[in-house]
Amino acid sequence: MLLTVFVCYNLINGRGNRHAENKRHDFLDFWHNITNHSLYRHHSYNYHYYSHKANIPFQRKKGNIMNEVLKLENVKKYYSASTNITKAVDGISFEVKEGEFVAIMGASGSGKTTLLNCISTIDNVTSGHIYVGDKDITKIKEDDMADFRKENLGFIFQDFNLLDTLSIEENISLSLIINNEDPNKVDERVENIASKLGIKDVLNKFPYEVSGGQKQRCACARALINQPKLILADEPTGALDSKSSRMLLETMEDMNKNLKATILMVTHDSFSASFCKRVLFLKDGKIFNEIIRANKTRKEFFDEIIDVLTLLGGDEGSVK
Repeated sequence: MLLTVFVCYNLINGRGNRHAENKRHDFLDFWHNITNHSLYRHHSYNYHYYSHKANIPFQRKKGNIMNEVLKLENVKKYYSASTNITKAVDGISFEVKEGEFVAIMGASGSGKTTLLNCISTIDNVTSGHIYVGDKDITKIKEDDMADFRKENLGFIFQDFNLLDTLSIEENISLSLIINNEDPNKVDERVENIASKLGIKDVLNKFPYEVSGGQKQRCACARALINQPKLILADEPTGALDSKSSRMLLETMEDMNKNLKATILMVTHDSFSASFCKRVLFLKDGKIFNEIIRANKTRKEFFDEIIDVLTLLGGDEGSVK
């Protein structure tokens, strides 16, 4: 990380000359190596519950994927140590349609983070298939994995991971530069997404000069700028206070409704999950239950989530 900041610092303080251009190319080479490096890769009553049937293996049908952004087929991830085998993900199947906002919940050790790591290509599955669009990511070659991430996935991190030596504008546009986008279109795209997320007036400032909410929206803009098929969020409110959490969740909800972003979020927090359209609950590496918001108010959906967590057990902190 220190090396990243150092390179970015030199990049900023040397613009406008041939030496700066060489540094920019050096930085892009450095970033490409990072994304390819193995450390990065491994880095009833009134309520209607839906018994999930997708854990039954099925054959993928061609021509039925127009609205499918993500599809998992009988995905398993096992870890072995000596004679013990841990079934972190044990035969999970589900799909996410274009424009959905889906949460994955479960107690600690239920397999939700492992599952997200497999979907994001950080980890490899033991068996099964994961499709993003029409690509089976379990069959992508290692040399092509970084390009796949850049072109198809957006990430919202718990700590946002903004580079303090880059301005807000440069943090957002960095992935466009890495993807060799037309320089004449970069500024236009950045201003467009910044306007939609309400941070256009702080584009020239640095992360340490803006509020926490503005940093959050910058991280969301960075995730959206490449127009990825799928945005992955891993406990995005985990390090935030209640006010900042609400601001981030409202921004993500707005991204989903108005910008048509497809979002898959892992969370242990019922309040966060209540902003989603659908919630999958994991237990012992399997899908325990699924509920759909439909026409319910967010308060009604929140109460339903609490009820399922009560049945699920093991997540007492979420049901207080």
